[in-house]
Amino acid sequence: MTGERVAAVIPAREAERTIADVVRGALRHCGRVIVGDDASGDRTGDLARRAGARVIVMPRHMGKGAVLRRLFSEGWSLGATSVVALDADGQHEPDDIPRFLEAHAKEPGALVIGDRLAGGGQIPASRWEAQRMAGVFLRHATGCRLADTQCGFRLVPRAVEERCRTRAPGFAMETEFLIAAMAHGVPMVAVPIEARYAEGQTSQFRPRADFLSIASVIAACLLARAGLECVGARDPLERAARVAGAGWFRRPALALAPVLVPLVIGVAFCAPGRFPVFGQSRAGVAAFARDCGRSLLAAAMMGAGVRLHPLGKTLPKP
Repeated sequence: MTGERVAAVIPAREAERTIADVVRGALRHCGRVIVGDDASGDRTGDLARRAGARVIVMPRHMGKGAVLRRLFSEGWSLGATSVVALDADGQHEPDDIPRFLEAHAKEPGALVIGDRLAGGGQIPASRWEAQRMAGVFLRHATGCRLADTQCGFRLVPRAVEERCRTRAPGFAMETEFLIAAMAHGVPMVAVPIEARYAEGQTSQFRPRADFLSIASVIAACLLARAGLECVGARDPLERAARVAGAGWFRRPALALAPVLVPLVIGVAFCAPGRFPVFGQSRAGVAAFARDCGRSLLAAAMMGAGVRLHPLGKTLPKP
């Protein structure tokens, strides 16, 4: 199956070792491939162009979020009805694209997301723990039940992208997009893909900085939603999603989380009926509090250099 009106979009920076293979692989399944060269200092853009991609060169290093927004816009201007986003570093197997196209054919209005936890392979320990924590708190904040919320291998229909506007930079943009999709009631479909973290593989993901950026978006959404629910505001999740990626809100939300989260827990435990975010029950509030404690412990252990999974998280093939 080939997606004639589906474009593959690939944000890339310093990816000359892998970009040509990724482009050629994506062209086997998509009618067009568009690469966003994020001001690379190597031959990434030239090699992508030679492999058959349309290349957009960013004027300066802008980060994954800004590059993806530019690539979405370019895809729509060229007549694509959906785009498949995948990484340039070889972590995503282009030959998995037909799984996304098949899911899209069955549910055209859905956001289709890769699930590395269901596809087998090995995920580095720090990445697995960060993904787990992000998934736990996204579930609390939005009700999202996806097992792998941080996978960037996604098929995005135009109608979905146009409803889910984002502002967050870097990798946090993908988390903000998921929050917006949940707020707008967009259906989501997960497809199993293999976790591919080859030895020597380069990645633009910065474990500390990007994890904190992602955490700031989730904290902003959760705290905004809880505050809006507490005062009885309408459409609290949709309104929280609008500010989750805004720097003026998400940065203070993360900085003040150690103070605000216990306050929210205390108020919600006394008046659980005011907080749908916690299922309007003390059990839901207690579950959130337990997850906060577990995540603080895990973060402290990782910060102290304790390897929670000495060999990484090995996932069985389905």
